[in-house]
Amino acid sequence: TGSSCINAEYWKQWYQRRVRESFSFPLLLLQTLLLSRTLRNGPTKSRLACLFLATLATVLPWQFCPFALFTQVLSLFAAHTLFRLDHITFVLDTVCSAFLVGAVLQFFNPMLISSLYLASYVALRALVWWRSKQNDLVGNLLTLSWRLLGEKNPTKEGTTKDANKIIKKNSTKKSSSLTTPVTVRSVLEDGIVFVTLTALYKVTSGYLLQLSDDAHIFNILRAKF
Repeated sequence: TGSSCINAEYWKQWYQRRVRESFSFPLLLLQTLLLSRTLRNGPTKSRLACLFLATLATVLPWQFCPFALFTQVLSLFAAHTLFRLDHITFVLDTVCSAFLVGAVLQFFNPMLISSLYLASYVALRALVWWRSKQNDLVGNLLTLSWRLLGEKNPTKEGTTKDANKIIKKNSTKKSSSLTTPVTVRSVLEDGIVFVTLTALYKVTSGYLLQLSDDAHIFNILRAKF
C-alpha cells in the first residue's frame, strides 16, 4: 500500500501542469550566468544580446520576476560598493532594456513599471553616474594643478613632461568608478543614497499609478520578523 501511494504521488508530480516558475527559473539561472560572465570578461555585442534575450524570456512568463531581479540588483549594488565593478553600466542598461520591452509586451503592466526592480535600477544607475561625475571633477582638478605647476616652472623639463603626461592621460581616459576609493564613509553614503532613491521611486510610482497590488509582498516580509 505504501509503495502504491508513493508511485501515485510520483506520477501525479510528473504529469501535473507546470507552473510559470518552472519555465522561468532555469532562464533566470542562465541570465545570472550570462551577467556574471559579462562582468568578468567584459561586454561584447554577442554577450549583451544573449543577456538581453535571457532577461526578456525570464520576464515574460513570470509574475514575480521583478522581485528576483531586485535581489540581483541588491547583489550588484553590494559588489559595486565594495569592489567598484567595471562595465556595470552596460549590464544594468541591458537588463533594464529587456525588462522595459517585457513591460511593453505585457501592455504596459503597471506592476512592472512600479516594481522594486525598476526602482532599485534607477537608484543604482544614478549612484554610478554620481560617482563618475565625482571622478571627472577630481581628474579636472588634477589636470589643472599639473598645468599650473608646469606654467610656474617652465625651465624644469621633467616637470613639464610630467604635466603633459598627466594632462594627456586625464584627457583621454574615460571616467570609471574604479578610481573612487572605497572607504567606510563612501559605503555609508552609497547605502543611504541607494535606499532613499529606491524608496522615493517606489512610493512615487505607486502613488501616481494608484497601485497596492504588491502590498502582499511586504506583508510576507513583515511576517518573517
